[in-house]
Amino acid sequence: MIFPFTFKGFFFFCLSFFFFLTGIFRADLAALFWGCSFLLLTLYAFSGNHIFTILIKRFLRNHPQSINFYFSESGIPEGSASSAHIKIQLPPFFMPGFSVNLSLTFHWQTRKPVLLAVRLLPGENSAEIPFTIHHRGKYTCKAVHYFIGDFFGFTKADIGIPLEECIHVFPTLLDREELFFKITGDESADIQKKRQSNDELLEVKKYYPGDDIRKLNWKIFAHTGELFVRKGEEIPPPDSKFLFILDPTLTPGILSLFDNDFLDGLVKTAGSIMSVILEKGNIIYLSLPGRNEIHTFSQQQEKHLFTLLSSIWWIPEQKKIKLPVKQKMHALVFTSPGSLSLPHVVKELKARDWNISLFFKNFIFPSYPGKKIGLKQFFFVPEKRKQDKKRPLSELLFFKQTLYSEIDRYRTAPWRINDVREI
Repeated sequence: MIFPFTFKGFFFFCLSFFFFLTGIFRADLAALFWGCSFLLLTLYAFSGNHIFTILIKRFLRNHPQSINFYFSESGIPEGSASSAHIKIQLPPFFMPGFSVNLSLTFHWQTRKPVLLAVRLLPGENSAEIPFTIHHRGKYTCKAVHYFIGDFFGFTKADIGIPLEECIHVFPTLLDREELFFKITGDESADIQKKRQSNDELLEVKKYYPGDDIRKLNWKIFAHTGELFVRKGEEIPPPDSKFLFILDPTLTPGILSLFDNDFLDGLVKTAGSIMSVILEKGNIIYLSLPGRNEIHTFSQQQEKHLFTLLSSIWWIPEQKKIKLPVKQKMHALVFTSPGSLSLPHVVKELKARDWNISLFFKNFIFPSYPGKKIGLKQFFFVPEKRKQDKKRPLSELLFFKQTLYSEIDRYRTAPWRINDVREI
């Protein structure tokens, strides 16, 4: 950077130069003295920044392994505190009056970037940078930046060094009580206890492919993590296979202001059910529309599952989906209302004659934060504010209409899926 002046430094330089010229033309010794002093200070900051930047660049070029960066964990749950450990080698001395700050910025789609920064000292630096990331995602950093500046803030130079780093932020799991409401969603806590005791008296058996999915007892699943159906049907060979299909197709029925939170909720709910099934020793298969691969997970590979879930983002309409070459599978499809990829997915599943459970994600839209009302706002409400109040309500109604029309659509011809529900 040829002119590493900050706005503050440039303003101070101009002011000093003005005093200097005033002292010369008016023969004012005080103005000449102060103008010359301040001008020399800014020129030292300017030249010193260039010299120090060249020294740092040369040192980093001669010591390519001068920085080591690692996390306390390979993956962290969203909202949990974590830390990054750095070890950096710098020259044993700095230019007088100058400092070096390290900065790394992690990005994930449209989420707020995560900034990690620390001030460095001459010689060897070892520091721990605490941070908290509140949203699921695969946050990546492409470069580390050394910012060189003077103590007065007159200059600032940036040295960027390529550095590939990644933070996987896992979705948090729903507890069994919340998962119960997501699946059933129609009973209070007192009724749940009564229902649970009654369900235990029912004659049930473990579910296997080929059983009538209309007899699945989701309440028992929410409490035990195992799929059961009422007795009365012949038990096929114990070869239960679960195929999860997570459909992150962006649809017009989702309010753009909250689409990221909606997707996080969809991934969190699907991941919670997958985790419960893995916990019972089952093997699950996971397929995503548009990806030409099928993922297989056991209980020992749960961390790999959540690494994959952390990287899922919205996709456009996909007409193809990869399915396992197996028979008698149970496909659990998690999707959003109005998904354009869903008809293609269901068509492929129906062609295999597999059992299908179709889950549409419901969503509670958060309210807009209120603003303080002054005397002017009390008597006069702008037209734009009136429209902003109506907008969330209309889009909420549109979402709900889309949700329930999609449920009816896939329950009737031509799809005729028996197990269709909102979660």
